[in-house]
Amino acid sequence: MLQTLFSESRQIDEQLSELISESMASLSRSRSVVNCKTNEFLQKSDEIRSEINDRTILIRNTELTITMMIELINMLNQLNNEHSQDLAIIKTDFDKKFQDFNDISQTIKHNWDIKKEIEQISLLENEKIQVQKELYEQTSLLERFKTVLGKAIIS
Repeated sequence: MLQTLFSESRQIDEQLSELISESMASLSRSRSVVNCKTNEFLQKSDEIRSEINDRTILIRNTELTITMMIELINMLNQLNNEHSQDLAIIKTDFDKKFQDFNDISQTIKHNWDIKKEIEQISLLENEKIQVQKELYEQTSLLERFKTVLGKAIIS
């Protein structure tokens, strides 16, 4: 009986040993999974923290830029208010110069049209002179033919 008891005790010890080994292996695998997941979580947490920091810096820079733009707009508005009378004088001067320019351009256009007409008249006169020369040459040629024919008929 004692031997049976020892034998059963040994079997129980071996089973316990086996269960402890399996538990240790399972615990080791669980630790690996937990460590892996913890590392992934830390890495993602660092990435999110970095992204939040980048966005915070971007927001600050955007706020500073907007503030500077608002200050510039306010300064421009103040300058516009201070110099509105100058702008009116400048506009009046510009309108006068623009009118002068329009007047000059109309005069130039009119003179240009006259110049074109004069050039056209000159071209027509040159053509007339050319036609007169050709007519004179043809008349001279006809006179010579008439003279040659008259001599040929008389002879």
